[in-house]
Amino acid sequence: QLTPAVLDMLGKALKEVGFNELELIYNDSGRHLISFATKALQDNDRCQILSMEGNQYESHDENELLLETIMNHPSLRKLSMKSCFNDSPRSFLGEALRKFRNITSMDLTSNLISGESVTYIANFLETNPCMLHLNLSSNRIDDNDAAKIATALVKNKRLRLLELECNHVMTKVGEKQLRKTVYGDETLNSISDSNHICEIRSDWSGTFCNGSRDTPNVNRRWKLYDTLSYHHTKFSNVLELVDKELPND
Repeated sequence: QLTPAVLDMLGKALKEVGFNELELIYNDSGRHLISFATKALQDNDRCQILSMEGNQYESHDENELLLETIMNHPSLRKLSMKSCFNDSPRSFLGEALRKFRNITSMDLTSNLISGESVTYIANFLETNPCMLHLNLSSNRIDDNDAAKIATALVKNKRLRLLELECNHVMTKVGEKQLRKTVYGDETLNSISDSNHICEIRSDWSGTFCNGSRDTPNVNRRWKLYDTLSYHHTKFSNVLELVDKELPND
């Protein structure tokens, strides 16, 4: 734990030097720590990474100022709020996700996220923000929540990695929704319209992945090629693929 006196001393020292990363992990210093983090970011426009892991977030004026500072910071791109909430962080997400347009990587592991909190996240992802990596592991995301995320990812064309491991209330039903987002439902049109950029990591089936080094168009071609090749070996391309796309009359 960093006492207010120590934080004040560190603040004066950091003001004289530039830094790229600020980690304030598991410090029970309350508002003093929030004020310190805010001032440190305001005094350093080069910081790219901020970790507040293990520090309990409470709604008060100091936290609102920190959110504003993160939003307006010219260089900050990675934010960790792992294990920062004793309850589902609905109010935080509702406010923060509207502001964090510059954040490309966010860690929200172990924060009891479910229900309404997932709705905020899904709505945020649908707007196609600049976020490339989102970690939602070890929360309470269930099948209904997975469906919300899957729907959002259909519209999102930027997120490259979504981590959902250790959400033990999610079953294979939720996994199927996520898999469909990346691979379609085995018809050529659905495969072509699926998400071709995001890698989804989960417990049931491992990883639903697009080629991380390939462009969306390349990933789309590989999926179509693999599907056609598989059905060709069964002599079933017309029956199982083309017929599904055409009317029954």
